[in-house]
Amino acid sequence: MDSSFFSAAAWPLNSSGSPEKPPGGGDQPLGRFSTMWAVLLAVLMALLIVATVVGNALVMLAFVVDSSLRTQNNYFLLNLAISDFLVVQASNDTPLYEKRK
Repeated sequence: MDSSFFSAAAWPLNSSGSPEKPPGGGDQPLGRFSTMWAVLLAVLMALLIVATVVGNALVMLAFVVDSSLRTQNNYFLLNLAISDFLVVQASNDTPLYEKRK
């Protein structure tokens, strides 16, 4: 596939092939965030990742430490915590920034 398909300058395109402009005629193409919004979104994503990891780790720790929690229903919750933990770890490699050439 052509590498220009994935470049930031080529997406999103209007029918003329030039990057779309936001309503009001701003300079920033659609789909791009200002620096302030990018930093805010990165911080929010980091907080969400940390909260998810800590929450799932506490569920797993409680299951290991307290043997009275080892019931059939709680095994299901442990399975959900482990799978959610693995999903968060797998999605952590999503880039928060775009490499510039």
